[in-house]
Amino acid sequence: MAGNPPPEPPESIILGMFSGVKNTVSPERLREGELEAAVNVDIDDAGQARRRRGQTLRHADPHHSAITIGGRTFVVRDGVLGVLGTDFTHTPLTTVGADPLSYTSVGDVVYFSSRSASGRIVDDAVLPWGAEVSPGEWLSPVMRPTETLGAISGQLLGAPPMATEIEYYKGRIYLVHDKLLWATELYLYDRVDKTKGFIQFEDPITLVQAVESGLFVGTTAQLFFLRGTYSEGLKRSIVLDAAVIQGSAVKAPTADVHPDTKSGAVPEGTSPVFMTSEGICCGLDDGRVYNLTRGRVVFPSAVSAAALYRMDQGANAYVAVANSAGGPSASARIGDYVDAEIVRASQGG
Repeated sequence: MAGNPPPEPPESIILGMFSGVKNTVSPERLREGELEAAVNVDIDDAGQARRRRGQTLRHADPHHSAITIGGRTFVVRDGVLGVLGTDFTHTPLTTVGADPLSYTSVGDVVYFSSRSASGRIVDDAVLPWGAEVSPGEWLSPVMRPTETLGAISGQLLGAPPMATEIEYYKGRIYLVHDKLLWATELYLYDRVDKTKGFIQFEDPITLVQAVESGLFVGTTAQLFFLRGTYSEGLKRSIVLDAAVIQGSAVKAPTADVHPDTKSGAVPEGTSPVFMTSEGICCGLDDGRVYNLTRGRVVFPSAVSAAALYRMDQGANAYVAVANSAGGPSASARIGDYVDAEIVRASQGG
């Protein structure tokens, strides 16, 4: 005897909250609220989905190295560093070329550097910084050397080198040049000790970010934490065995990225967020690292990235576009450009 026909599936499945994209399991193993894809959709801090806003082309010239410091937005347009106005006008400051810039600030002075250009921005003027052309200055405790008492234990001071990453921390600016992490002299940001003012790593350095108790230093192989100050000796320890992606670091409100945000009080201020080969991580004080995407998302390999932290009516998000250097994942985008979509069940039988 034939049984009763199966019930008709519902026209819609209504979910109260979404927990985001998950690609570490097959689609049939996703739990309620987990998404296989989410194209042109934002998920806010309350777990609600909404259609992503559209975009409007404001200027067709190539742009890179955008950052907001002290209420001013700096960006490179067609090789020229300038200040971007709220009406998208670009006030030029100086020519810097195509290499990505890294920025830091000390008081009202903004410092910038790349592989090929560097400088200081004071008000609206660009002044030299780095790119040494002189042989340097030799400083010795012996004021008047003689044949029997030479200029011993001195310092050869020179201008800071060109750097792919720079960061201010406790009276010094730290500069990344290949496998070397340089430190300027204490409160003398235009000078480095060329004989011993650096720390060497085994792999190319891709990140330097400061927190209250030290520096996170990422390389193409590992993430380190340097605890303390340069004068007292920075104690180095490995905190993550994963490659850190060049250009992926941004500062985000600690309350938005701290793992204990929903369960208790978290520190004020900001924390660095960055991409690694193991996922998107945030660096917390005392060298702690929290993987924000562990077990949820597997990312394509990348050699560099452009990133920002967006705060938009509750849909706060770390956004990064990764460069795979022409590999198989060249078309993959991460964060705001992740290839995903919400699927609503609507079946007729």
